[in-house]
Amino acid sequence: MSSATSAAQPAAAAATGPSPELIKDAKSNGYKIKVVRGQTRFCKSETPIGTHFPTETCLNEDQLRLSMQQAQQARDSMTQSMGATK
Repeated sequence: MSSATSAAQPAAAAATGPSPELIKDAKSNGYKIKVVRGQTRFCKSETPIGTHFPTETCLNEDQLRLSMQQAQQARDSMTQSMGATK
């Protein structure tokens, strides 16, 4: 019975959806929120260099968190390197 309870907990957590803070951060980074087959996706449309055709990339909640964390690390690294050269 405990396995049924533990299996129900992730489903309940997934049903609640992403936090309002994550949605706010995603929107401020240019992502649009879409629900695909009952799952929340964060989608961004970008036009790669060398083409006029935009491509849409959709991420789940974990992928979005990782992407935003990597972008912040890149910004921090750039800020540190620029500060070191002055």
